[in-house]
Amino acid sequence: MGGLGVIKNDFHDRKDLTPNVCAVYTEKEYRCKGIAGRLLCMAVEDLRANGISPVYLLTDHVGFYEHYGCSYVWFKATEKLRCRECTCISNLRQLVCNVSDWRT
Repeated sequence: MGGLGVIKNDFHDRKDLTPNVCAVYTEKEYRCKGIAGRLLCMAVEDLRANGISPVYLLTDHVGFYEHYGCSYVWFKATEKLRCRECTCISNLRQLVCNVSDWRT
């Protein structure tokens, strides 16, 4: 269906921008159902609950991540990387749902 990872550093030089969300993916038939956003917010909230905040990511999918509260923090022109800081703005209770809800 989909998934994402959290790693210490997503192949950039800024060692202070850690941890990083990486490999956000949803299988084609499950896209546009809010799954990736739910996974992102659940990961950010879980990290926050364990004293880890903020979390960062590198992306070209700016609009998607801004929708969930991520903001621009750094750009390295030579590598065309855009780093964003994530703090999900949605209420986690609204994001937790039954997997069967994602298939509709």
